[in-house]
Amino acid sequence: MLPERHKEFLYFLGYFYLQHRKLSKALTLFAALKATGVDTWFLHMAIGQAKLMQGEAQDALEEARQAHRLCEDRDQERQTLFLMARALWQMGEREEARQYFRKFVETGRQT
Repeated sequence: MLPERHKEFLYFLGYFYLQHRKLSKALTLFAALKATGVDTWFLHMAIGQAKLMQGEAQDALEEARQAHRLCEDRDQERQTLFLMARALWQMGEREEARQYFRKFVETGRQT
């Protein structure tokens, strides 16, 4: 069992790599976290972002769907809807992407 502080370190290092477009390194660290049983909104969103940046929109959409089931507040829901819309747009699913973007906008108006 990996100590919590080590999991946090892996996540932050992975996020650092993601922000610096070192996608392969980021995804390797995120995969290691998943292998330890981590199942959080933050992790799924980070993987989804990396996959989208790699042009793997279908995988990004799946991660966004996993993240959506773990949303804890409206802000997380909005970010998840936006990632879903972007992934769908990249896949060429324009109308469905527009629907998710509308949900994103509507969720923002509810605040």
